[in-house]
Amino acid sequence: MFKRKKLFSDFTEAHGIVFLSGIVGLVDGELADGGLEAEFNAAIERLERILEGTKLGLGDVVKITLFVRNMDNYQALNRLYRQWLSDLNLPPARSCIGVDLPIDANVELDVIASRPDLLTRFFRIFQSPPF
Repeated sequence: MFKRKKLFSDFTEAHGIVFLSGIVGLVDGELADGGLEAEFNAAIERLERILEGTKLGLGDVVKITLFVRNMDNYQALNRLYRQWLSDLNLPPARSCIGVDLPIDANVELDVIASRPDLLTRFFRIFQSPPF
């Protein structure tokens, strides 16, 4: 009998909406060394790889929830998050929640992305509505 290693998928899709499982900053299967910044950057890189596999990108993210081990890191997390968002025209909706995270992670990303419809693709090509 075949046994799955994980109890969840990296992502699942329904009606053009892509739901990603919680993403922590792993490098080669281990938590990134260097604390919050290293973990956040590794999580974003992992997010980009997963999105790429679905033919989406960071600009297609519509909602992100940040789960943070220590809310004292809120300002540092905002600085890191702002760096990630600097190239996006429309930032996604966001929530930030203080929690006790597994494997001693400092941050976990919960992400929802959406496939752009035809009109959205058109606007992206021309960077502004034609009216």
